[in-house]
Amino acid sequence: MKAQLLPIIFLILLIGSVLLSYFFYNAFYGTKYEESISERYTVDTLRNEIERLKGYSKQANIYSAHQSLREHACLGGQIGAQEWICNGPNNFPVEDSIDCLEKYTLYYANVYLGNYSVLDTPITIIKKNFSSCEYDVDPDEVLDPVGVYDPKYYDEGNFWVNITEALVSVSGGGATVNDDMNIDEFITRNRYWYLHRIFHEWAEDDVYSPCVCALLGCACDARSGEEECTGDCIVASERCGELALDDLQRRFNETEVECIRTKPYLCCTQGIGPICGYPCGCLPWDNDCSSSCEHECVPPPPTSSICPAPNVILQGYYDKINEYLSNIDLNLLPVVHAQSYCLCHYEARFATSHQYVCTDNYFHVPSDKGPVPMIFRVGAIAFWRDPCRCCTTCPCPGCGC
Repeated sequence: MKAQLLPIIFLILLIGSVLLSYFFYNAFYGTKYEESISERYTVDTLRNEIERLKGYSKQANIYSAHQSLREHACLGGQIGAQEWICNGPNNFPVEDSIDCLEKYTLYYANVYLGNYSVLDTPITIIKKNFSSCEYDVDPDEVLDPVGVYDPKYYDEGNFWVNITEALVSVSGGGATVNDDMNIDEFITRNRYWYLHRIFHEWAEDDVYSPCVCALLGCACDARSGEEECTGDCIVASERCGELALDDLQRRFNETEVECIRTKPYLCCTQGIGPICGYPCGCLPWDNDCSSSCEHECVPPPPTSSICPAPNVILQGYYDKINEYLSNIDLNLLPVVHAQSYCLCHYEARFATSHQYVCTDNYFHVPSDKGPVPMIFRVGAIAFWRDPCRCCTTCPCPGCGC
């Protein structure tokens, strides 16, 4: 009988040992192992959220740069830029354009960052904005490209934009993960700097201001100190506007970039001043068209829509210009008149300005309306007076007429 009980007792003891071991394993080691796995899972979930935010910020950096470039192009290289021709070359410096672009790119990147939200609701995320933006662009190489195989060649984009010093803290499940974010992204397929360079060369050569000076005599038939352009001065304004447009368009491949003037003439005033003035020659004067022509970056945020849709800019302008030009003879030489009666000569005054818009269809850039052509808009203005231009047959003695 005892011999039969021994195997049963042994089996009972074995089962008890197994159960006891299982109990102690789960009570001590197993629970800690499960806690470790749970903590790792929680931390991995938080880190994945941070990586998702970094990926989002990379795209935000690219979109912010394209948006800033597109908007600055619409206003002549800077939000706040004035005319690039102002009685002579008044180019917008590449350095100033970079500085203003960095401010707007940083602003838009932080707008994107503020709009980011987590997918997992139990997770809490705290973000500190990016505090710095840098465009890796060499101004000298923008204006003097060395060739398409150089890594610094900017005519098709190809530059880095770096936004830095953002912080993120993600919490959930009793754990917290912190990290900093420095995002460096490559911008390409955007010809902002190419258009900037061509307009720079166009403004440097400036055929607009000398043309207005040469045709200043159109104002000799004016009736007052300042009035809206009529007759010969409208013709003179159109001639100089077309001359500058032709000079601009010839610098581009017409199948890629198309340039227009946005109106037959944006502003045109004429007048006569005091008799027997001095010295002779084209001199600036204050008038309703003239501007300080000082470039100054307007800080973000923008107060209104900066860059209208391309069809709004281009619609109907060609028809208006062609219709207007068909009614005048641009080949009249010269457009200079004198008083038909004998008086001392008067000071001639003539001011005119135009806006030039070039649409680049080579690449389309991102916008809130989808990919659109890059549009670069630049102004030109000339405002001259000449005390000796309206000479008569009997000028005042000593006026040098």
